Amino acid sequence: MPLLDAVLRESARMNASETISLRCKALQGYTFADGFSVRKGDIVCTPLRAMGHDASVVDQPHLFRPERHLTLDSSPSHRMTGTEYTANTPHYPFWGLGKEACPGRFYIALVIKSVLAHMLHNYEFRLADDKTEPMAFTWRTTRIPSRRNFLLVRKREI
Repeated sequence: MPLLDAVLRESARMNASETISLRCKALQGYTFADGFSVRKGDIVCTPLRAMGHDASVVDQPHLFRPERHLTLDSSPSHRMTGTEYTANTPHYPFWGLGKEACPGRFYIALVIKSVLAHMLHNYEFRLADDKTEPMAFTWRTTRIPSRRNFLLVRKREI
C-alpha cells in the first residue's frame, strides 16, 4: 500500500498534531561546533512542524504532494514503492527516532489504515462550506482542529 503510506506521511507532515517532538533532557552540558551550547538539565526538542514546512528540507512544503514519498522501481512493471508511514528518518521524526521511537506505531498505523479503508469505502465526505478560516489552531505545542469547521458524512448507496 505505498500510495496510502505516502498520503498518510504527507498528511502527518502537513498537519502534525504536535509542533515539537523528541523532547530530551540534557544529562550533561554540551557545546556544538558552531558554539551553541546546552546546559545540564535543559530540555531540547525537535521542531517537527517547522521541519515539515521548511523549504530547505521539503520542496514546495505548502503543497500537499504525497508523490514526494514515492518512487517507481526499475523493474519492467515499474512497481510503485515508497517510504512506509511508520519509517523514521532525521527529516521525519513523526514517531520519534532511533531506539526511542514509538513501539506501537506499527499497530496504530494498521488501525488507521483499516478505519480509513472502511470509512472511504462506506461513506462520502465533504466540508459543510468553503470557509477561508484555518482548519486548525495551535495551543502551546498542540495543533487542534477548529470548532468552526464541519465535515458532513453520508453513508454511500452501495
